[in-house]
Amino acid sequence: MSSPDPVRVLVIGDPYLPLSAYAEPLARLGDEVDVTSMQIEGVAFAPPRTESEHRLREYVGDPADIARAVTGHEVLIVHGAPVSSEVLDAAPLRLVCVARGGPVNVDVAAATDRGIPVVNTPGKNAEAVAELTIAFALVLIRAVPRASADLLRRGAFAESVFEGSEYIGQERA
Repeated sequence: MSSPDPVRVLVIGDPYLPLSAYAEPLARLGDEVDVTSMQIEGVAFAPPRTESEHRLREYVGDPADIARAVTGHEVLIVHGAPVSSEVLDAAPLRLVCVARGGPVNVDVAAATDRGIPVVNTPGKNAEAVAELTIAFALVLIRAVPRASADLLRRGAFAESVFEGSEYIGQERA
């Protein structure tokens, strides 16, 4: 008995999540998938031309390029590439995977109308968000915005180490 044909997968990398990020996980699938890749090099995007493209809130690349590349594939994996109704109609897609918290670059209504599930990765950047929150809290606790504004207003600190002392961090026991 012969094994089933591999699932044809198109992976589209972009400057924020390059193809290299997908390589190891997809390699673990072995012969079960036939992976084709495309890399979007810049952060430019084609202005929306169709009603479906106008429903996309954020994307990089040109939907026409994606539609040409997706032909013949069953699964589309993207991060920021646009997935409009034209892209969905260009292939016998069975699944669209979005490697980000929300599928803002996918016309989800068009996918739903075609019976194509769209999955995303909520919480993917939770650790980075937590780190940034702590960093911002420290910036506020240490009065960095007020000190910076004061320095810009005065042009420089005077010779005395006590000028601007209200901005020196306090050590608490």
